[in-house]
Parts: sequence; structure tokens; C-alpha cells
Amino acid sequence: MEEGQLYTIHGLYRGGFEVLLLFAVTWHKSEENYLTMFGKMKEAVQAAVGQTVAKYRARAKDCRRF
Repeated sequence: MEEGQLYTIHGLYRGGFEVLLLFAVTWHKSEENYLTMFGKMKEAVQAAVGQTVAKYRARAKDCRRF
């Protein structure tokens, strides 16, 4: 059985209520995966809120593996 990597991204909502923003399972740990995950999250937030989200380019070295 192959092993995957589970990623979760959480955010704070009004008054500090923690919510799950995104979860993903990937087969390979790479910068491309990070960029895809953050890009999809940005698209979803923009669609839901209708506002521009500050640009953020995630790099593999900026993310921590828990």
C-alpha cells in the first residue's frame, strides 16, 4: 500500500472560531503541490467572498510538516 501525505489548512473566523479551510492528500511532497493547494484555496475564498485575497506564494521551505 502506498502512503500519502495529509495536509490541512485551518483559519480563524469571527472571534477566533477555528475552521477547516482545505484538506488534501498528495502522493508526492513538492513545491508544485503547495502552490496548487494555496491557489485552489485562494480561488475558493475569492468565489465565496467576492473580494480579492492578498497574493501569497507558498514555497516548500515556508511550509512545515507536522
